[in-house]
Amino acid sequence: MVTFFAIFSFLVVLNVALLVHSSLFARTSSIKPAKSTDRPEIKIYPLDLLGSSYKKAI
Repeated sequence: MVTFFAIFSFLVVLNVALLVHSSLFARTSSIKPAKSTDRPEIKIYPLDLLGSSYKKAI
């Protein structure tokens, strides 16, 4: 039982440490603004569901 609580408490402490580290790192890396010219333009094509014709498989 003591071994279980030792491993469990170690994992909880490790989880908290990683959570704090990631939140501090995310706060410092999100400072630079993103420009709209950096992203490539994505084309979205409409779906033609009503005009499609399907053939029987059998």
